[in-house]
Formats: sequence, structure tokens, C-alpha cells
Amino acid sequence: MTDHDPALPSADLRFSVIVPTYNRAGMILRAVGSVLASGRDDYEVIVIDDCSTDDTAAVIEALGDPRVRLVRQAVNRGVCEARNAGIDAARGRWMVMLDSDFELLPGGLDRLAARCDAAPADVGNVTTVCRWDRGPDTPDPTPTESALLDLPAYLHFIATRRVSEWFNCYRREVFGVLRYPGGRAYESSFHLAAATRWRFWMCVDRVVLIHTDASCATRRTGPPTPTPCCAGGRRCSARTSPGCSRTTRPSGLPSTCSRATGWRPSTRSPTPAPRSGARPASGPSSRSDSSGRAPSRTRRPWSPRSSAASAGAERCPRRSTSSAPSSPSPRP
Repeated sequence: MTDHDPALPSADLRFSVIVPTYNRAGMILRAVGSVLASGRDDYEVIVIDDCSTDDTAAVIEALGDPRVRLVRQAVNRGVCEARNAGIDAARGRWMVMLDSDFELLPGGLDRLAARCDAAPADVGNVTTVCRWDRGPDTPDPTPTESALLDLPAYLHFIATRRVSEWFNCYRREVFGVLRYPGGRAYESSFHLAAATRWRFWMCVDRVVLIHTDASCATRRTGPPTPTPCCAGGRRCSARTSPGCSRTTRPSGLPSTCSRATGWRPSTRSPTPAPRSGARPASGPSSRSDSSGRAPSRTRRPWSPRSSAASAGAERCPRRSTSSAPSSPSPRP
């Protein structure tokens, strides 16, 4: 087996549930336990500990359940590399991407199995709607009917979502050709590449619940909702409203979440035009600190995945809550 070849498949395993995690000792059992409680026997759970500094690995080892395997990363490499490590060890026919702050809903794995069994051979990704512990379901707007999407339809679908967050279950054969990007790159390129080779099945079933209780300064805050525009305080209805801080991502970008584009909503109001004859300030003003530099702005949370804590090894850097400078924590 090479670095890019999955393990030999097992005819008895429908699902390999891939759970990347980083410093999630307090909540990893919720995700893993929701799979073990499914009542099925056609799955394996692979937990990838992305070089955690807490007791995450010890918690998994203490389970002593043969259905759960632990893969330990010697170096923190980020969520995409952690998923690749889990895929290399996987033996199931379908790869279920369960983040460590996800929880399978009761009967969720049964509903997913029914969809996978019914999927045409050219479907590479069976996706389902995400339920959140706070906020609306995603993707948003949430589709009301399941749909098989080829590449043009997929691009149109993601371009018309305010939030592109869904639950992924990939066919094993996809990873014989493609890999999640390395080097801490976001996963949007992978999803787009998969959509060019296989059809995408967006199903309306609810399979997972996403929690926003990660103990991190940049934890998930829930799906975004439209915010008042600066123009009259009304709810914005267009991307081009002056000063609009609407929390939609730019259209046409393949992504499973707004974070994957690196885009953040604007928090600044329109800059008023200078008054006629007004002179520029000659020194530090009330908008500057004692050094004459403008104070840094505080960015609004950019939901639904605004955290390093999303899925433990997930995508955003951990940020220190201390005002004293410190060396950066390894990005999960």
C-alpha cells in the first residue's frame, strides 16, 4: 500500500466513518458514540488524531471497541491530510466524513445507507442536509427536493447558496483518482475536481447534527444569517448594497463552507466623502492609538465554520485569547 492507495476493501463494510480530530478529548466520544449507537454492523470508525496535545488518543483507546481504529499523526498536518490518512486505512465502500463536532442523528446512518444503495454508478458524492444546534439547516437555502447534479448544475447550485455546508459521503473509487489537498490547503479544489468526474447527489435527508460548543476562542458560531445593511438598517437583498455586511460568500466558488474560500464578511461601513475644504488631521486622532496607527478592527464571526475547533483538525487557525504575544499554536 502506497501513500496514495486506500487499504484493500472489505465486502462486509459499507461505510468507513472518517473522524479527523485535534484536542477534542471532551467531545470526541459524542461523535464516535453516535455511530456506535446506530445499531448497524456494516461500518468501521477511523479516528485520526492530528497530533493532539490533550488526552484525545487516550479517550479513544479506552473505548476498547474493535469497530473503532485510531490513527495517530506524528506531526500536526491539518484536516485534509488527516482525512487522507484515514482514507488510506479505510476498507469500506463509502467514506463518511464525520467531523468531531458532528453527531449522527438517530436513524441517520440507515437513511444514508438507503441513499448510497440507490445511487447510480456515476455518483461520486452522496450529500445530505446538515442540522445545526443553533441556526437553520444548511445548505441555505435548503433544497426541498433531492437532485442529481452534473458539473454545470453543481456550479449553479453552489452559486445560489448563501451557505454551502452539507454532509459528504464519497464513493471509495473517488479516492483512487483524487486526494484531499495537502499543505493545509482548503478542500474546495477537491470537491470541484470530484464534480468534474462524478455526479453529485444532493439529498434532502437530515443525517447529522452539528454542534457549536467547541471550547475554543474561534469555535463554530452557527450558520450565518443576513445582517442589517448600512443603508437604512434594512435586511439586505443584494450583494451590491453599499456597505452591506451580508454573510454570504461570493458566488461560483466550489466549497463545502464559506471558510473554504478564505472569504470573510465585511464589517466596515461606507467611508463618508470628505467635506469640502476639510483639512486632513495632522496627528493621532480619536481613531488612532498613541503611536498614531489606526486601531485594528475586530472581525465579525464568519459562520457556519468559523473555528479551528470545527472537527478538531478543522480548517481555521487556533487563536490565542491572551493579549500577550505568544508563539502560534499548530494549525489543526
